[in-house]
Amino acid sequence: MHPLFGEPQKGIAESLRSIALFEELGDFRFQMEACWAAGLVFEQMLLLNNEALGVLGKIIEIDEKMKMGDYNRLVYAYSFSASTREQMGDWDGALSCSLKALEASKKTDNFIAPGIVYANLCREYVRLGDWKRAEEYFEKLMKLPPEVQKNILTKGELAKAVFLAGKGRWAESNQFFKDHIESVKLDQVRGDEVRGRLFYAWALEREGRVKEAKEQLEGVQKLYRHTEEMFAHVSLQASLMVPKKVGVGQIFEARLCIVNVSRGHGLLVRVENDLHSEFRVRNLPQEHTDKNEFFGEEGRKLEPFQVTTLKVKLEATKTGVFNFNLQVVYRDDLGRIRICKPDQYDINVVPESVGVGRQDLIVTGIAGKPLVKTSESEKTEAEPTTILGAKFEFASEHSKVAFEYLVSAFAEDYMRRRIAQEKAGWRTLMRIVNDGKISRSSMYGYGGHRGRALIELENRGLVEARFFPGERGRGGKILKLRVAYEKEIIRRIVDNQIMIRKNQ
Repeated sequence: MHPLFGEPQKGIAESLRSIALFEELGDFRFQMEACWAAGLVFEQMLLLNNEALGVLGKIIEIDEKMKMGDYNRLVYAYSFSASTREQMGDWDGALSCSLKALEASKKTDNFIAPGIVYANLCREYVRLGDWKRAEEYFEKLMKLPPEVQKNILTKGELAKAVFLAGKGRWAESNQFFKDHIESVKLDQVRGDEVRGRLFYAWALEREGRVKEAKEQLEGVQKLYRHTEEMFAHVSLQASLMVPKKVGVGQIFEARLCIVNVSRGHGLLVRVENDLHSEFRVRNLPQEHTDKNEFFGEEGRKLEPFQVTTLKVKLEATKTGVFNFNLQVVYRDDLGRIRICKPDQYDINVVPESVGVGRQDLIVTGIAGKPLVKTSESEKTEAEPTTILGAKFEFASEHSKVAFEYLVSAFAEDYMRRRIAQEKAGWRTLMRIVNDGKISRSSMYGYGGHRGRALIELENRGLVEARFFPGERGRGGKILKLRVAYEKEIIRRIVDNQIMIRKNQ
């Protein structure tokens, strides 16, 4: 049984919360990743087709707006939008998405991408009656390696079943259909099961087996009824995110994320808590704390599959281990008053003299995994960098060195080389590695995953990333970083560096 079916609402909430958090952080690459995960959950697992199209469309929107050039993600976004539209019977829309996926696949070396696209186009051209193009893409699919054809994302067996049915080769096509449906039922991939049953019903009707075709359609309707029942009425998932450790006198942020994992509309009544006397609210009127409602929010609409984020600044005044014991009171779509108790964690308040280091938020990302991972080889924390009286503390020495290098690079470009502000400070990952004398893995990582230092700099909003056209002799686009100069604290740091250079 797929783990998402144990707690589907929780799985959706984690994905949607990740999307909202990465958007706030300005980490668009991870936001695209979170949208992709949510799209799989919505379409493949839970048959929420419109919601799937929404988050997959977000990937395309981000790529176009931010000029990301992430063709791998575009292939997946367009291809799964196409397969979602197949389930909805929108064949023209499905074909349009698949053709866009085809163009994106030509700009990536992802060996699975052609298989996904060719299988989609084969099925769609068969259903649209364009046999010349259906045969063209079927032949291309058959020339790919077996491991690509059989990949779970490719759905090669379903494409074969549809193509053979279109040719009237019933015995072969029926066996492929049966094998496909049994396989996805076993894994409980409901989107693939629905798609398989719909195509099989079409094939059976062409063969003249109308009664059996109706049985397949009844199976589809049963699956969709289950989805409608599961998500018809308001259901909330909530989590409180706070630092694991703070110092006495430190002001920190408590962040409450409330996710409506349903198609119903709800209303937030209040957020109740046991606010300890050892904490002071620093950004809300004191009367809110008198009622034990330090988030001070009420009457906010809870829209379907949307994240509501509430924040409050608190100050710790005494040492100890505390838990806020929150509960969210809301009115569901049937007018009932209900309560949701968020996931929450203890917060450890230590003496000011001990020092806290960076605030490690207890934040879960896609599928409940930490947003930032620490490898065994990079667990040593760097000494804090003190700039303008403020301490910048980093998880590793590599992150610290890379940040200081990029600050210096911006100042050098702007001051000595007289480069315009909007063009100053951009450096490739390899130049950061070479000039900063840090390990290559700290920026590039392993197995297609970004390095620890790059993840920290981006997640903390200290740098911005952008793709630039390849230099002469190099194709494609090149990723470059620079410090996030538009942020006030970063601008002050860079300006201070420029003043130092002027006075030298």
